[in-house]
Amino acid sequence: MSQQARDRLVESAARLFRRQGYAATGVKQLLDDSGTVTGSLYHHFPGGKEQVAVAVVEGAGQEVGAALKALLDRSDGVHAALDRWITWLIRALEASDGLDGCPVAPLALEAPTASGPLQRAAAAQFAAWGATLSSALRDEGYPADDADRLGLVLLSAIEGALLLSRTSGDPAALQAVRVTITALLTG
Repeated sequence: MSQQARDRLVESAARLFRRQGYAATGVKQLLDDSGTVTGSLYHHFPGGKEQVAVAVVEGAGQEVGAALKALLDRSDGVHAALDRWITWLIRALEASDGLDGCPVAPLALEAPTASGPLQRAAAAQFAAWGATLSSALRDEGYPADDADRLGLVLLSAIEGALLLSRTSGDPAALQAVRVTITALLTG
């Protein structure tokens, strides 16, 4: 059983879960979309669809976290980085006709009723993103408690705005958060 089959399963699952959610994605659809067979699925993911979903959340979460960290590292402060991040989110949402939002959120929203392992994986990724923001804020001189609280608020605002913008098909929520973050961080 090849690594390519595993990669195709994860790639297909990521796209399908992101666009239609966990419950709406069936194993047959995942196999058809990835061009793999049942044996490949259960060889690489003995836990089935749930284990694939955890792999998707962990992989996508780590990719987003690395991109966020890289953006923070090469930007002139948290404000500039988040302004660029939100601009990118708006463009990505528009380019996908509103189909692609956060790669973790669709699974995270269903996780509390669908799967404990999936819920824990999503929570861990969101916590890692928040920690990345908090660390950058501490580097800018915010006290640790304030940085942690503000990092959580920033992440919550962006994720919430992305959800609202995806749902409405209008980037207004993301644009409003960008303006509010500017006011919040530039005082």
